[in-house]
Amino acid sequence: MLAVGVNAAIDPYQLRPEPSAGAAEPRRPYAYRNAYVFKAVAIKRLKPKAIVLGNSRTDIGVDPQHPSLRRFGTVYNAALPAADMQTIEKYFRKALAWQPELKMVVIGLDLVEFFPHETYTEVPSDFERYLDDRSFAWDILDTAFSTHTLLVSMRTWGQGLSGQEPREYYLNDGRRVRHLQDDAKTIDTMKFHLLQAYIRPGGWYDGRHVDASQLRALQAIVDTCNSRGIELKLFISPSHAVQSMARAESRMSDEFDRWKREIVRIAPVWDFSGIHTVTQEPIKPSMTGYQESSHYNPLIGRMVLDRVFSIHNEKIPADFGALLSPGMLEAHLVNQRRALQQWSTQNAETTALIKRWRDDAFRGVHTESDS
Repeated sequence: MLAVGVNAAIDPYQLRPEPSAGAAEPRRPYAYRNAYVFKAVAIKRLKPKAIVLGNSRTDIGVDPQHPSLRRFGTVYNAALPAADMQTIEKYFRKALAWQPELKMVVIGLDLVEFFPHETYTEVPSDFERYLDDRSFAWDILDTAFSTHTLLVSMRTWGQGLSGQEPREYYLNDGRRVRHLQDDAKTIDTMKFHLLQAYIRPGGWYDGRHVDASQLRALQAIVDTCNSRGIELKLFISPSHAVQSMARAESRMSDEFDRWKREIVRIAPVWDFSGIHTVTQEPIKPSMTGYQESSHYNPLIGRMVLDRVFSIHNEKIPADFGALLSPGMLEAHLVNQRRALQQWSTQNAETTALIKRWRDDAFRGVHTESDS
């Protein structure tokens, strides 16, 4: 019973209702490790009329307090770390079941969400039990009696005693706040992500291809929104320009283009990827718009929503975002490849850096295999 009392008092996963207006939001540094649980519980409790879905890029970069979303009433960022489209569809279905008057859905799309489901090792195996129809009170009890939750509670308590700002935590509206570690520079984090995702042989995305079941999951969401009169906004995330270069170096550009052809057949989608003014932010130790090549900050996320909802913003460059349709897609892809070639030429130092990382990665693999 002591564990139940401690877990209830500390609430490490932010399962209880948010504090009253004007109160400080609790910062639970370990909640992000259990996002699949507490976001399912939050959707059930809040019954939002507008939701944001996607993976960690949307989880971090899209602020649900944007005026175009708040006009619907309660809004929640239900994006999940490492989520694939089949998982995203499950959370959409339950959001609709708990709130039949769902009015708006915004989904951040990324190629990685469409790889085969079995590749998503970070997705917890038991999250679906929190998507069932049991009561919110039962969810609270389920976690309160957990010894694992007790361990997380003690870590959360220790973090609070330290007085240090947590590196990662969630706001009550579901958006994740993530800070780089004090000794980590943006360029170092960028190198790590590019190496693991694209450059290193056998990396996260090496040999991956778009899976038909993931495309069917997106189609199911689109069909349901159309039949229920739910407004749906789809956008491709604005990853940094170096990611376009890394895709080209790893020969994933063709798969990226094929993926765009597939999703545009399903529905119109805003494309913020590729080479344009925003994604060309100079690489330096501390960047304004990016945490590394993959995850963008809310500053860019707000521009994405402004463009998607046709809100005039003089700070948005004219080349930021293109609404894709089947009739114009091929010309868009050609222009993007041409823009990448031009950017690579104009940024020879960055191009050389990416190639050096690639050569080092291959050299390391060969060295390990020879030893």
